[in-house]
Amino acid sequence: MNAERAPVSYPKFPAKILLFGEYTILKGSKGLAFPIDQFSASFCKADHVEDIQSSLRLDDFCTYLMGSHILSGAMDLKQFKQDIKNGLFLQSNIPEGYGIGSSGALCAAVYAQYAYDFIEKTAYTSDELNILKDIMALMENFYHGTSSGLDCLISLVKQPLLIQDRYHYDIITNFDLNSVGQFYLYDSGLSRKTAPFVHRFLEKFDNDPSYQNAIGDHKNLVNTLIDNVLGSEQQTFKNNFSKLSAFQLDHYSDMIPDHIKKLWANGLDTQDYYFKLCGAGGGGFFLVYTDTKINDNLYIPVN
Repeated sequence: MNAERAPVSYPKFPAKILLFGEYTILKGSKGLAFPIDQFSASFCKADHVEDIQSSLRLDDFCTYLMGSHILSGAMDLKQFKQDIKNGLFLQSNIPEGYGIGSSGALCAAVYAQYAYDFIEKTAYTSDELNILKDIMALMENFYHGTSSGLDCLISLVKQPLLIQDRYHYDIITNFDLNSVGQFYLYDSGLSRKTAPFVHRFLEKFDNDPSYQNAIGDHKNLVNTLIDNVLGSEQQTFKNNFSKLSAFQLDHYSDMIPDHIKKLWANGLDTQDYYFKLCGAGGGGFFLVYTDTKINDNLYIPVN
């Protein structure tokens, strides 16, 4: 009697939150991002290939990867293609178009599974992180047109990262987000694309000197907030977060749906909670900060 072959077990890759740095990171601020385990993705095998339904288009994605000299030299894409034919698909509860890295988790899963020389570690040098980010930026370009690779990197290394600038990254040890309060994801009920909002921001920045000055001041606030959270400075953090929330409502208003603006403004008025963008805005999740617990199904605790 032949023994049954054990099913292939694939690792999970978490979603990510960019806590601080949306838009300003494009203009030189620091950034702080971390993985969240309550949303994740992993490969699975389907019993019937025709039953697979996915908007992530693995066939087309594989063809795109094979067309890149760099990517085809870094990964066993022939095996990836064969595995897709045999029923490989991505099982994910990361909502697409919500700002927490659905395609980034896919790219991390592909790279971890098929890269010739990747070994998951607990520590990486800044150079190693930069190389990984650049490779996966090329991968994620398929979905976003132009990608920083940051979402993919967070999912791949599964650790919080401090972005010093676009070329220097440090893994943060003993990161405790809740040392400064409670954080929630608020579901706007709207999916969106990242690229149009980024293009709009860059166009406005390039053509409006007053906007450039405002973003320059905002960069300093972002850097201060990162220092606050890493130093567990709760009261200072709360005061600065309220300033950030007010700034974003004023200067990023076209990235905020109308029904979110009402909640946002109410939080600023009552000082009970504060909204900010989670990624590019426009829809998806928004991040909410408070020093008390919220009991509402639309507010998802960030662990």
